[in-house]
Amino acid sequence: MTVEYLILAILIAVIVGMRLRQGRKMRRNVQETMHGLKRLSKAVDQSPASVVITDRNGTIEYVNARFCEVTGYTATEAIGQNPRILKAGNTPPAVYQDLWDTIAAGGEWRGELQNKKKNGALYWESAIISPVTTDDGTIQSYIAVKQDITHQKDVERKLQKSEERFALTTSGGGDGLWDIDIIGKRVWYSDRFREVLGYTDEKDYPNRFESWREGLHPDDRQTTLAAYTAHLKHDTLFDVEYRLRTKNGKWRWFQARGKSLRDKNGHAYRMAGSIADISERKQMEEDLQARVKDLNEIQSAMLNMMEDLDTEKDRAKAATQAKSDFLANMSHEIRTPMNAIIGMSHLALKTDLSPRQQDYISKIDISAKALLRIINDILDFSKIEAGKMEIEKVAFLLGDVLDNLSTLISARAQEKGLEFIFNIAPDLPANLVGDPLRLGQILLNLCSNAVKFTDEGEIVISATVVKQDENGLLAKFSVHDTGIGLPEAFQAKLYHSFSQADTSTTRKYGGTGLGLTICKRLAEMMGGAIGVESDIGKGSTFWFTILFGLPEKQKQHSRDPILLPAGIGCQRVLLVDDNETTLQILQALVEAFGFHVTTATSAYQALNILETTPRQKAFSLVLMDWKMPGMNGIEASRRIKENPMLGEVTTVIMLTAYSREEIMQQAADTGIDAFLLKPVTPSVLFNTIMQAMQKNMDRSRPAKLADAVNPASLTPIRGARILLAEDNEINRSLLREILEGAGFVIEMAKNGREALEQVHKRPCDAVLMDIQMPVMDGKEATRRIRDWECFKNLPIIAMTANAMAGDKEKSLAAGMNDHLTKPIDLDELNACLARWIDPQKITSPAPSPGTTTSQKQLKKPDGESLKAGMPDIDWEAGLKNVAGKQSLYLKLLEEFIRDYKDVDKQVQTALELKRIKTAKRCVHTAKGLSATIGAHSLHHALVSLEASILNNEDVEQGLEHCGIEMNRLASQISGVLSRAPDSIRLRAM
Repeated sequence: MTVEYLILAILIAVIVGMRLRQGRKMRRNVQETMHGLKRLSKAVDQSPASVVITDRNGTIEYVNARFCEVTGYTATEAIGQNPRILKAGNTPPAVYQDLWDTIAAGGEWRGELQNKKKNGALYWESAIISPVTTDDGTIQSYIAVKQDITHQKDVERKLQKSEERFALTTSGGGDGLWDIDIIGKRVWYSDRFREVLGYTDEKDYPNRFESWREGLHPDDRQTTLAAYTAHLKHDTLFDVEYRLRTKNGKWRWFQARGKSLRDKNGHAYRMAGSIADISERKQMEEDLQARVKDLNEIQSAMLNMMEDLDTEKDRAKAATQAKSDFLANMSHEIRTPMNAIIGMSHLALKTDLSPRQQDYISKIDISAKALLRIINDILDFSKIEAGKMEIEKVAFLLGDVLDNLSTLISARAQEKGLEFIFNIAPDLPANLVGDPLRLGQILLNLCSNAVKFTDEGEIVISATVVKQDENGLLAKFSVHDTGIGLPEAFQAKLYHSFSQADTSTTRKYGGTGLGLTICKRLAEMMGGAIGVESDIGKGSTFWFTILFGLPEKQKQHSRDPILLPAGIGCQRVLLVDDNETTLQILQALVEAFGFHVTTATSAYQALNILETTPRQKAFSLVLMDWKMPGMNGIEASRRIKENPMLGEVTTVIMLTAYSREEIMQQAADTGIDAFLLKPVTPSVLFNTIMQAMQKNMDRSRPAKLADAVNPASLTPIRGARILLAEDNEINRSLLREILEGAGFVIEMAKNGREALEQVHKRPCDAVLMDIQMPVMDGKEATRRIRDWECFKNLPIIAMTANAMAGDKEKSLAAGMNDHLTKPIDLDELNACLARWIDPQKITSPAPSPGTTTSQKQLKKPDGESLKAGMPDIDWEAGLKNVAGKQSLYLKLLEEFIRDYKDVDKQVQTALELKRIKTAKRCVHTAKGLSATIGAHSLHHALVSLEASILNNEDVEQGLEHCGIEMNRLASQISGVLSRAPDSIRLRAM
């Protein structure tokens, strides 16, 4: 039903209704009319259009169902309201003014309005609004019929945007567009299409297919039209390149791409696409083809040259091989008699010779060694030139390279009165991966030159870290001297083969001029570089860099700082040396260890500082140089030792560049605690300080050893039950005897799993937990104990032979309360137990402490006689670790030798069987026990061996060193035990 018919029906209904009121005469007509109105009302109510009837004032009198559906208002809500309830506010006021002017004048208004639904949503309607009048033309009401056109509006809006987008694309894009109506034979070209051809409008270039076809280049027309036809027939790809004639008559290259639309039968009815000017690309392709042609010709010529070069290379290779063979033969022929000359000279110099004979043979020895160095330089240079020099990548200790360098250079520096100093950065790792032989070769060459060209002053070897990451480490080494220096003009050609500063230099100092060339090549082969800084008359600094690898352990962990033992850190140290450079380097090293340092430049100044320092600020250590002007170091040390206010508390270590036996004997007679040969490395200096100071500390408090077991502070916790988790039988028995003697009840566990079971079986007041144990280690056992709520507060104290700075933090992170380092210091152990065991919660009653046979001390004469037979044992340190119980100490020594005299063989066998964990545990346990008994040399050898195993380094040398130390120690202990009195032996059983 159309809107017009609907309006007519409504008007008829209204008119009929008016006439019904005229009288009852027309009742039958009214009844008939009412039936008709019902039908009309039903039709209006079901109409797809919204119908609204208002009175002449605009009040709504009627709405149909569609109105309610569209607007969301019910009929009850709408009737009585004004149509303004639908007003959205977006339609211009002029539209509403026109609407009212039209219908008020009796006219019909048609238009579009944007209205608002009850829920606030906007919608569009197409409306027809008409007045309803009486016979005399008076407006009685208004009727509006409206259609929802929201969807139509959305379509129109999208279409408009699409048209705008298309217009922008065609006008602003770089490509021209075309569109072909295949059925209607109509063609459209965009403005840009015409523009690229030089045309401006449709008059110049009509929208006809022939416009394009006739412009095709004759050579391209057939292939282009064939591609067009093939696409229409078979839907093949339409992407062709061809030439078109432009308006000015010139030909330009274009690339056309297109796609067609097809009906349900697959027939193309429309095709559209783009066209792009590719003339510049085509020109570039032509130029490229020309260049490729030229390159082919050049390549052909190069191939001919390479064939010639291969021929020459084969000849050169044959010549090089011949030279290498000659040098190898020459090396063998010269070295054999040279070794004999050097060896016999060395032996002859050890015999009784007359002064003249001594002079002759010394000169033969010196000349032979100089000749051997020249031969070695020539052979190395030849290997490098022939590309046969191979660089190793093996794990090594930097300290070993420096020790070897010191051995080779120190004597020569000593002969000229030169200070030879190492300045090694503390953050430079001791373990590196690279070629130690070639590193040593470069250092030896540079140091030899430094000694050669320096008559007075010093030679300083420095090593620092340039950069370090997970891939490796770049280290910088430098050799500084105070020698003759180098002319600036010569520095540029310094590394040329067979070159020296001038002929006078060669005559005076000798040499081939190959050394620095070899150094440069070696540094470059090891990923580095080499350079020099020099001033005439002031000296030179030769530097080089090398890229090293790092052992796997060091890639994941930064180097741990050195950790001072308890009671030694933060003490005062006096450094005495007349050489300012040595003093500065030593000060930096010792301060890095954690000491407070004061310096003196003479023996007199040092004595004055010591004597005037208040007792509460006294120095614990003096590092004293031997050779100083005025008073030498030995005399100064004698005065310190003879001073009753200083000698008992001050440790004195002598430093000297001279290793003559008479000097060392004088130092020993004076009572000096240790003797160090310059140059010193950080690790050697640290170890020497620790050994000397620990020995002095032990001597200064012998009377306290026996009392260490039962201090008064332990009385409140005596009787506490302690679980001792330790896999080593010797350590278990030692600690058990000491702790039981102190009044504790001891339970034992051999590994972490047993400790876990023991804790659950019987309550205890504290756990002493070894870190490294088989089956389950101490950290894992602690974590599992802490998993139980009832053991959250159980004191667990770690015990380990590892003394690095990060170890304590790792123990605490695992859930342990405290951390003790082996050998266990009894004072620290007692303080630790007193700190963590709660006297109110002790599970066992305190036993009455008694003195057992094992607790009795040996008489002093017995102890002294036994001590004299074991020079490699620190008797005082070992005795302190067993609370002064000499019988227990002897038992410990006997058990140690019984179980570990073949430790080197045990470790070697484990490594051969690939049982790495077993090897690590064996070395770790032996290391801890060696420290407990005071076997310092063996302890250091085991520390080095353990580091080699952890870093996957070669252990052959370390095993040999441990074997030598252990055999010497076993011999001494066995001899002492065999000579010990019966009473002592019985108590040691």
